[in-house]
Amino acid sequence: MIDFKAIIFGTIATTILFLTNQLIFILVAAYSGLAGIESPFWNEYKDILWQAMGIATLGLSMFVGGGLMRYLVDQHQALHGLIVGSIISLFFAWTSADRGEINITGLVVFSAGALCCALGAHRSPWPQRK
Repeated sequence: MIDFKAIIFGTIATTILFLTNQLIFILVAAYSGLAGIESPFWNEYKDILWQAMGIATLGLSMFVGGGLMRYLVDQHQALHGLIVGSIISLFFAWTSADRGEINITGLVVFSAGALCCALGAHRSPWPQRK
């Protein structure tokens, strides 16, 4: 049975986690961009490094959000995590598409985020609801 309270809680918690982590990522990226402006290595690879850090931020946020949702679910943790991850990924893709910034790579990343949320709900070290 699908628990709607868990899905709502998971969606809100994961969104808050992701936006907080995204803010931290932006601050770190801004500082590192200013600090490494003289470095030829940084100037050459900064775009790739920022993209990798952004994808890691999304994956980690979704994984932890799925793990937090596990507290409220008795059965089918991975299904609940996939639903929460899909809701969040569709919301992020919708806001990106509204500005015309979505592409195939973005859809793949958002799909990987949904899978990270399902994996976090299924493999969470935190106990499930008793």
